[in-house]
Amino acid sequence: MIATSVNTSRNGVAYVIAIMVMAILVTIAAAFAAFTNLGAQTSKNVADVHRARLAAESGLSFAIAQIRVIPLPSDTDDDTVIANIAAALGERLDASSNLAGATVTFSANTVHVPRITMDDGAFEIFIIQQPDKTLTLEAHGFVNDVERVAAIDLLLRPGHPNSVFNYGLASRGPITITGDGEIRGKNELTEASVISTTEADVAVTIDGSVVVDGDISSTGETTSVVISGTPTIAGSTDPAVIADHIHFAVDPPVFPEVDTSIFRPLAINIVDGTTNTGQAGQVFENILITAGTNPTFAADTIINGVVYIESPNIVNFSAKVTLNGVIATEDNDLDLESCKIHFGAQVEAYGVEALPDLPQFADVRDLTGSLVVAPGFDVSFAGHFSTISGTIAADKLSFSGQAEGTVMGSVVGLADYPTWISGTVNIVIDQSGQDSNDAGFTMPLCLEVDPKTYRESTSQ
Repeated sequence: MIATSVNTSRNGVAYVIAIMVMAILVTIAAAFAAFTNLGAQTSKNVADVHRARLAAESGLSFAIAQIRVIPLPSDTDDDTVIANIAAALGERLDASSNLAGATVTFSANTVHVPRITMDDGAFEIFIIQQPDKTLTLEAHGFVNDVERVAAIDLLLRPGHPNSVFNYGLASRGPITITGDGEIRGKNELTEASVISTTEADVAVTIDGSVVVDGDISSTGETTSVVISGTPTIAGSTDPAVIADHIHFAVDPPVFPEVDTSIFRPLAINIVDGTTNTGQAGQVFENILITAGTNPTFAADTIINGVVYIESPNIVNFSAKVTLNGVIATEDNDLDLESCKIHFGAQVEAYGVEALPDLPQFADVRDLTGSLVVAPGFDVSFAGHFSTISGTIAADKLSFSGQAEGTVMGSVVGLADYPTWISGTVNIVIDQSGQDSNDAGFTMPLCLEVDPKTYRESTSQ
């Protein structure tokens, strides 16, 4: 009986020890599981923070890409900068798939681009005008419940680096070059680059033995460039090489603001229905062609100074004309059929630089860089022209027949009308002395980033 009692006691102790061991093991297992879960959660949190920071950086890169190309009106100041930025960004983003129907909004001191979702996170963009009037670009990155902010300061600068004046021929409308038409670069091939910003199905058409020294670009994502014949593009006739110099969906260049009001006060001599413009060899100085005059100038006409043309008007230079000055038009919303300037023969255009140093030309001589600034007008060249000392810009442009000569500047189609170059036209682009201050044009302001101000933070 005594032995039996001892064995029973020992068995009970063993059971207790086993239970204690099991409890310890369960506790260790629970602790290990908790530690594992904590480690996993910590790893997830660290990963989310990293991904949120990457989302913020992606948002900042996206925002910088947008503001790099948006123009702001040249009169933008501290009081209007927020509204103007919002309008420019809205025009670029509101209809895009990025915002999925949302719109850019703004308050007194903040522009807000709503949340844009990515595969791994999302971001929102804010442009904030600080109390000291400086501008801060913030991109807020989101992943789950984690938010991180990447910020950088912005600078408002005059002029715009992404300008149409970087191209030899730029048009808001489709461009057609046919026959033996040539656009050549005087100093380098890129001076003769061509771009169309139209949304038409065909942005640029090249047909025949055309020569374009520069690249050909379209800003439309679904537009096309149609090439036929035996053209030479960017110095090559090889279709494979040519294809490398055709570009689609490029950032649209910034077109200048056109202001011809600066020319009007200088045009002090009236040309109207009573003026005899049909006599050969006449000399005109600083003339205002009144609306509805529709004059035709005779051979060997010489015009010195400003020619300001009111709307509507159809102005013909049917024979040789020498222009020492600049032609500007009154902007209008009229049909182009009633607003035309036609050069039908030889044109010798030397710009304001050729004007004599006389009192009546003192102010005109400061209006450098432009030859024709014709908003609201259809301008056509059908004859020979020698060196054009300045940019040619009009709502609609055409060069035909045997027109040839050098343009010291750019050729710019201001509206979404076709630009035509046909026949044996040979246009040489010389941009060696061009800048963005051509008379009659005001370049919009632009936003630049200040790279030394980049910083990161948590949600503010």
